Amino acid sequence: MVASGQKILLRMGSNAGVAPKISTPVFYNVGNINLTGVINGINVEEENRLLIEEEKTKEKTKENEDKQALIRKILTGDDYKNTVLKFDYSKHQVSLKDMDKYWDKKNVYILDLRSPEQYKSGHIKGALHLGADILEDKLRKLVPDKKATIIVYCNNSLFPTRMISLTDSCLPQFSALGYENVFSLAPIWHDSPTYNRSFMEGPHWVKGENGK
Repeated sequence: MVASGQKILLRMGSNAGVAPKISTPVFYNVGNINLTGVINGINVEEENRLLIEEEKTKEKTKENEDKQALIRKILTGDDYKNTVLKFDYSKHQVSLKDMDKYWDKKNVYILDLRSPEQYKSGHIKGALHLGADILEDKLRKLVPDKKATIIVYCNNSLFPTRMISLTDSCLPQFSALGYENVFSLAPIWHDSPTYNRSFMEGPHWVKGENGK
């Protein structure tokens, strides 16, 4: 029994009693009418069940196509090598002083390449966590506009380390994915061994739960 005012979805064909090859979903507002039987030779419940299954199949197919497209866009070793050879790092670096023209500006994204734990322990104000895996679907969610300005930083940007800078290894990947306006934050400790500490006490640093 269909309740009064409830909407039902029907697949209506031109010939009664014959399942149509091409059907159009039609919504009907009904009153206190029993539509659980057959209308014009078409079983309402069965037709609606088939239509729902058809829509679910389309959604699943689209999801699989998106996944396959993502796999095709992941850089191979040769792709990355060729991109690195063409990449001009000198044109894609900003100093902490340069950041004055980027703070709180529209269409400027600061991305943290460190681990989630390091991000939670303290990060640059306004920075979004991306991590070291530069996957297009994740990057697209954080930065929908490929023309936006992106500034990335990692541990090496903040402290002297013996590790390879994540910013250097990741910049070509951004470029290969179509994000040309991407820059790395130059190590802020180059100017002074204690400068990073003073920066982390300033207005552009968000302290973590441990107060750092």
